[in-house]
Amino acid sequence: MATDSKDKKIRLWDPRQEKCVQEFDDVGGAQGSSITWQGKQDQLICTGFNKMSERRIELIDIRNSGKKLTSFLVDSGSGFPTPVYDQDTGVLLFWGKVRLVRTC
Repeated sequence: MATDSKDKKIRLWDPRQEKCVQEFDDVGGAQGSSITWQGKQDQLICTGFNKMSERRIELIDIRNSGKKLTSFLVDSGSGFPTPVYDQDTGVLLFWGKVRLVRTC
């Protein structure tokens, strides 16, 4: 089980032992983040905002003490990023509120 807290840490818990087994940094923004399990790869997909309020996605390897495999900027939208991973197809769906800008 993985949790994210206000101290900007992701914690992995073993419910059988009732204790935290790993702890590492999350995306790092003030607005929190969301965590999705990536199935058979034992990886976490962490989405949230960085310190500049830009939406980010990070892929974290839990077998390697929370090493970040990749991290990239999505955009600077205001809606909270929500990830869903489909294990059957290997596709990550990611959505959030988008601000449309209209120019004349």
